[in-house]
Amino acid sequence: MLVLRETRSDKIGAAKLWSDYRERPMAHEEAKKRSPRVAWVESRVRERYSTSRLLDVGFVGTYQEPFLHLAIRSQNPRAQIIGVDINVREMLKRRLSNVVGARAESLGFKENAFEVVLCLELLEHVYSPMNILLEFWRVLRPGGNLILTTPNAWSWWNFARHWMTGSLTSRSQRKVYRHYLGDADHKQFYDPLSLMNLLDDAGFEIVEAVTKNHAVPVLRRWSKSFDLLDWQFYPMNRIGHYLCLVAKKAHAPRVRNTEGPELRSAGEPKRAEL
Repeated sequence: MLVLRETRSDKIGAAKLWSDYRERPMAHEEAKKRSPRVAWVESRVRERYSTSRLLDVGFVGTYQEPFLHLAIRSQNPRAQIIGVDINVREMLKRRLSNVVGARAESLGFKENAFEVVLCLELLEHVYSPMNILLEFWRVLRPGGNLILTTPNAWSWWNFARHWMTGSLTSRSQRKVYRHYLGDADHKQFYDPLSLMNLLDDAGFEIVEAVTKNHAVPVLRRWSKSFDLLDWQFYPMNRIGHYLCLVAKKAHAPRVRNTEGPELRSAGEPKRAEL
């Protein structure tokens, strides 16, 4: 695990990044207007965890800057927020304080260290998410919450465009499912019930489950205001583009982490090291 400590040069670099961030159009207020998913994440952190110890895993992303991570820091100055990402080069480039270079499957923090973990647009980039979820369970305090967002496999637009009308057996098959998965690094999408089952096996209980972002790509060509579509009535509230979940650390996992530290139930003594 690589910990990036804050130095005087870090402060100068971070100050410049904050200055640039406020001046760019992707500042958090603009991002909030453009994405109901962003607004949902910001509101959950601000309303419930503004003074908590928070871990943001996979925060760097592929944007020009980690705007959502920066926005959460700005809006919750009393919270202790630590960012973790495997992309050490980008973290060094941005010169942010309180960030750690580590794999999500083996975070390196002690057990029960955080009140909340953010996992935003991460799971679709991995083939096997269970070890990551088990590691989140390990570092969360009893009753702590995981805030998770990921593209929704049951998005009405993706379902209609890529499953109902897409070619499945022709030479264009790979093109169809690559368009469905979107980003070149996306490995798979999760339907809500399958992901909830994974979370239950990992020791979590679902507290909140919604979908966000109902924009129609064709309409977005005419006006960016269609990005603001956030229909929270049935059935549209279940078939938005993003699945947004809050899950509580509630019981012992039913499976074991094969990559990270060994998991123990509350009260179970540590085994003697050989």
